[in-house]
Amino acid sequence: MMRYRITGIQKLQNQLFTDISVGLENGGLALLARKYGAICDRYLRMSRTVAWHELTVASRAALLNIEGWLHWLQGKDHRFVQLQRIFESQRVVLSPRFRKLPILLKIRPGEKLYHSIKLVGHFILVEISLLTFEWNVQYFEALARLLFQKLSRRKIPREILHQFYALQEEELSRSPRMAATVGSDPRLERLFDELNHAYFNGKLPKPRIKWSARVGRRQLGYYDQVKHEIGINPLLRHPEVPWYVLENVVYHEMLHIYYPPYIKNGRRVQHDRKFRALERQYVHFEKARRWIKHHFPQHLKRGWID
Repeated sequence: MMRYRITGIQKLQNQLFTDISVGLENGGLALLARKYGAICDRYLRMSRTVAWHELTVASRAALLNIEGWLHWLQGKDHRFVQLQRIFESQRVVLSPRFRKLPILLKIRPGEKLYHSIKLVGHFILVEISLLTFEWNVQYFEALARLLFQKLSRRKIPREILHQFYALQEEELSRSPRMAATVGSDPRLERLFDELNHAYFNGKLPKPRIKWSARVGRRQLGYYDQVKHEIGINPLLRHPEVPWYVLENVVYHEMLHIYYPPYIKNGRRVQHDRKFRALERQYVHFEKARRWIKHHFPQHLKRGWID
């Protein structure tokens, strides 16, 4: 289906974002609503001549940002403003150095479930995925707590992670189109369930698990904490790869959910002594490691890709 891009909308979004950033630095926000009101209204009226689903993803995100920022500057209610307030209400979990800084929300375009947080000058920029814009309030409360812990460089408490993942899975289950785009494989999902039952008493919150789109030369798998996603190197689906090797890789990534990374002396620690001890609890650990060491590099030379 053809998608329509609104000419100039990205430029307007970037200009408004820049001026808001400057206004947050020097306290000059009051004049922005008047400065941008008329031109923003013109673009918003223009956008209504095209069905929402016919717009490009970038145009949708830009429109939501412009409309949301304008309502925020004018003190009016809007879904965007409600989400901004949710993040502001959760600022108590921030470390003292960040607690009084203003927070600015921005919608990210794209088809991926990705959120981020960073310090920009004297304010905190929170970027959320366009795909989640209409999701439940409780999801964003949990997301705020998780992102603020990351910004403060604190170890994220397990209860915060589990609550966030549970809410995310609940929302994903209501979004069949999105669930269909993540490349999940029923075989991987069954393997996760079996390992979860055998090693974690079935208590690990289930992530999205899929074959990765990239064939890594060294990375056998990954766990994305923010997206709650496990990706497995597609080389491992070759029929000559022993089943216990794939199990070992999936188990390793599951450990990153069970035992999340933490910050120590300003550095992110993932594979400490405790993690390595947990890793060795997999019953075929030594055998799997030996096979990977002696055979896996050869797959790239032999072109083992389905």
